[in-house]
Amino acid sequence: MEAAKHDAMDLYEDVLDLGEAFEIAVKSETILETQNTVRMSRNRQLKQICQVKEKPQKMKKFQPNFFFAIQVKHVQIKDQATVVQNHIIKKDARLSRALIKPASFHITLGVVHLKNEDEIERTKNALTKALSQFQHEFVKNPLQLAFQGLGTFRGQILYAKLKNEEVITARLSPVLEKLIEEVGNCGIQFEDKRQWKPHLTILKLSKNPKLLRKVKRLHPSLMSDYSNIEFGYELVKSIQLCSMNGPKSEDGYYAKVAEFCFDRSTFIQQEPSLLEQKLMSLRQATSTIKRRIHLLVSSNDEKKPPLEEKESQSQNNAAKYVAAAGVLAVGALIATKTLRRAA
Repeated sequence: MEAAKHDAMDLYEDVLDLGEAFEIAVKSETILETQNTVRMSRNRQLKQICQVKEKPQKMKKFQPNFFFAIQVKHVQIKDQATVVQNHIIKKDARLSRALIKPASFHITLGVVHLKNEDEIERTKNALTKALSQFQHEFVKNPLQLAFQGLGTFRGQILYAKLKNEEVITARLSPVLEKLIEEVGNCGIQFEDKRQWKPHLTILKLSKNPKLLRKVKRLHPSLMSDYSNIEFGYELVKSIQLCSMNGPKSEDGYYAKVAEFCFDRSTFIQQEPSLLEQKLMSLRQATSTIKRRIHLLVSSNDEKKPPLEEKESQSQNNAAKYVAAAGVLAVGALIATKTLRRAA
């Protein structure tokens, strides 16, 4: 009798355990179904969001991957630009991430998006067809670019200005218009350049997006000491089609897909002579010394050191700068007279 009672109790407990297990299973299944429903609902919402975000991408303008350019490779221009760049990063080291390497200096004429080899070939042919119409003009009257002074776009791009910019623009605009026409005839989209302004970029904040978030604009004091610096001259010997994404050449310049060269023999006598280059160097050295004298005098006025010893040392330094400037001025005068005689 007792054994039967124990068996009944065991059976009763087993039934209760089964009931609890069944209830847990039902609850678990319900929870899983609920989770799946929520997950599916979220997925639908995400799909709707993605679809909404994808629509503007279809309407976006093309992303350029090639550009037409005039390469700037004169050593003096690069050296002077490096002087400006070094001066800027001494004042704000963060801006080193925004510098444009001198090896890649160029003037952009326009940008295009080329999808495949066929479009590249058509664009190369368009370049030759457009520029061949100006070859005689550029051979007979070579175009020389003189860079002097600094300018900015929206306070975010620092560039070297062109002397006689209106003259240069008037000379290059017909070339650009013809290039746009020939490229368009090939079915290639050319970026709108109605407000094209020729310039040589030496610093660009957007080159580093993280930096741009911290530095919104370049402070004018960064460029004030070199606002009228003479960079030098560059003769337009060719116009190139370059790749933005391709591997750069050994000298650090962009990969040239095509290059239309004007007759180089006509430019041999057009390069600035050694005497002209020396004269420019003398002028630049003189202006540099004048800037240093100005900075020295202004710093002395601000600090007003109480010790006579410091005052006399500053006066001696100023005298040295004045003497050096005088020597350079005499040298520049002699060089000018020699140049006139040679002419």
